[in-house]
Amino acid sequence: MYISKSERNLHKKKALLVSIIGVLVIFVSIGLILVLTPQKADAKQNKFDGIEIDLACKKIETENPPTDFESEKSFDYRFNSEPVFQKSNLSGELMLVNPSYNEYFMTVEITNENDDLMYYSKPIPSGYCIDKVKLVNDFETGTYQATINISAVDKESLEVIESKNENITITIK
Repeated sequence: MYISKSERNLHKKKALLVSIIGVLVIFVSIGLILVLTPQKADAKQNKFDGIEIDLACKKIETENPPTDFESEKSFDYRFNSEPVFQKSNLSGELMLVNPSYNEYFMTVEITNENDDLMYYSKPIPSGYCIDKVKLVNDFETGTYQATINISAVDKESLEVIESKNENITITIK
């Protein structure tokens, strides 16, 4: 069967048109999927009132302040003063808590007796905690006397309002 040149060109044009339409359908489908699918990356950014907070933060139940707490002049916090960290993954239960009655965000920095940085956090909102943390550097097994610096940070300007230093004993097993 003989097909004329004009019929072959017509078949080529139809095949090209079908191919172009197919590619367009694929691109439109991908675009719709990207637009309509919730972005997991946004959830991992962990924003609080537009400020990037520590990814490890978890919401805690509302607490009543102690009777001697003066909300405009005080800053309260809790942490495990003798955390144990695993050498294999450098994680341990520091149990950082910024109680819900605080007016400020909280940031934390831990340094050992040689002033080597062991851990630091991004802002932790009031009413949030961080149970487990990971040390920023690899340390030998043993017990370290360290200092934990806990700062009250303004929620809008991120300016440090007040800082407190406490002793902490870190054990790495």
